[in-house]
Parts: sequence; structure tokens; C-alpha cells
Amino acid sequence: MVFRADRDPYMDDKKAEFVQGIFSTASRTSIGFGPAKGKTENKCYWVADDTRDGCVSLRLLGSDLRPMGSPKNVSMAIFYEKFTPEVELWDFLVLKKVEEGDRHRDSGEYDLAETCYAKALAVDERNVRAAFGLGITYLSVGRAEESNLIFNKLSKLKRGLTQEHKHLFNEFGMALRRKNMLDEAVKYYEKALELAENDENLFLNVARAYLEKGQLEKAAEYVKKALALKPDFAEAIAFKKYLEKKGCMDFTFS
Repeated sequence: MVFRADRDPYMDDKKAEFVQGIFSTASRTSIGFGPAKGKTENKCYWVADDTRDGCVSLRLLGSDLRPMGSPKNVSMAIFYEKFTPEVELWDFLVLKKVEEGDRHRDSGEYDLAETCYAKALAVDERNVRAAFGLGITYLSVGRAEESNLIFNKLSKLKRGLTQEHKHLFNEFGMALRRKNMLDEAVKYYEKALELAENDENLFLNVARAYLEKGQLEKAAEYVKKALALKPDFAEAIAFKKYLEKKGCMDFTFS
């Protein structure tokens, strides 16, 4: 059974991509003397992450539920034998913190949003949604350099990005466009298209960015791509007519 850092935490498929989550180990110790002697169970919680070489990297959670000390590796066999998934704790420390951060960000409470995302990332440093949220939060408060650093790292991820994450790159692209950071906006729209190459809305967003850059021919190129996917796309049709009025008559639209 594999615990993953997404909304479907348990997978029975042995071909699952990776192990990730919070797990526990338990030990029993004797307490008291004579007739009052008994045993108590001690539980330790660990953040687990697949190293992709047959081992699992483990970091102990302290009493404040934050990772502490240096990571240690155990074999996959020992991991499956001795470690138990703690779904509710993972939910509380990571998923719910990300959701809380999203709510604060949507309400313009950027300091609180940053705190929530940072807490989630302290436990799961590769959590894509938390990193996206933190990046957009930084951009919203004018910390563009820090924001761009986060998104650069995200765009280079070799694992963890799926088609669902196109919306996050698209959202960041739109935020950059609103800040008139048009080259950066195009870059992240293109990253979204790498994850979902047949999305007419993404093509149109790229076209808008090129229009604002004054590159009408490039804008026309992406409007054509949007219309090729959805010929009755009203916004793209209106965009086409606008470009034609601007003199982009050498482009044949289908």
C-alpha cells in the first residue's frame, strides 16, 4: 500500500510512482513495578519520501510536528514491514494547510497565506500546490524575484506535474500579465501547454500576451491554434476579427 501526496492517498498498485507521506512506527515499553507493572505504546511520526533507488528517506517529526534532524534511509522492505500510513495527520499538516493558504490568498490575507504555505512546505518540500500558492502570494505583494525563483524550480520538476497542474501555471501566467511581465507570462503559459497541449483557452491567453507585447503576428498564430481546436470559440473569433482590422490579413484562419 502506497501513500501519496494527493487526494487519493492509498494505492494498491505496486507500480505506483513513489512513496510519500507521513507514517508512524510504534514501540512498547514497560512501566511501573509489581502488580502495577504495565506497558505503554510510544509512537513516532515520520515524513517519508521515495529516493527512487529502492529506499525511503525518513525525517522524524518533533513534538511541534515539524521535521527535525537529518534524514535517514531504510530499505523498501523494512519500510513496508514497520511503517504505518497516517492519512489524517498528512491531511492536517499538508493538504488542509494548502487549502487554508488558498483561502487566505483569495481574501487578500497574504501574510497568513504565506504562513500556511510555508508550514505545508516544511513537511512536504515538493508539494506543487503549496509552492504555486506561495509563488503567487509573493507576486501579489511585489516580491516578483522570489516568485519567479519558485516557478522556475517548479517548471523544471521531473515528477509531480500532471495535466491538472496546467491551471496553476495558467493562473501564474495571468498574474504576470496583470503585472505587465509579458515575457514571463508567455513562458508559463507555454509550460501549461506542455502539460495540456490541446487547450484552446491557453492558446488564447498566449495570444493576449503577444498582443500586449505588440507582436500581432505571434498573436495571430495562437488565435489560429485556438480556432483549430474549437472553430466556434466566440472569444477567438472576436480576437481574429480584431487582428484582421489591425492588418493581419496575411494569415489564413480556419
